[in-house]
Amino acid sequence: MQRWIFWGMRGGRVTSIFVSERYSSLEGFSFPGFADADFASKAADRRSVSGGIVTCGGGAVSWFSRTQRCVTISTTEAEYVALGDVVKEILFLRQIWRFMLPQVGMPCIPVFEDNQGAIQLAQNPISNSNS
Repeated sequence: MQRWIFWGMRGGRVTSIFVSERYSSLEGFSFPGFADADFASKAADRRSVSGGIVTCGGGAVSWFSRTQRCVTISTTEAEYVALGDVVKEILFLRQIWRFMLPQVGMPCIPVFEDNQGAIQLAQNPISNSNS
């Protein structure tokens, strides 16, 4: 059995997101994110393409695919930029969540990335000009 959690009007039609029955309460509800990038895919200007998706209860609530604003010099850097874009989106959704449901706690939010270099950069609290 599915439950509806969000709904709205878009272009004259009703859109909604349904969540699994396993989320019978809002405790522990999260917005896991997924990030990826295609390094230097735009041959004309050497820009990479970022992609990301943020889910809620098993349904997508936010997604994007766009050319990065900066030129990156490695796959790791392109993936790290995409990771940052997904984290910004999650933080925005988290602010909305806290405004709508201030009494419900929000756990740590996982973000999934497939590039080991970008993961290591994200986990390293110390950065310098060489990283």
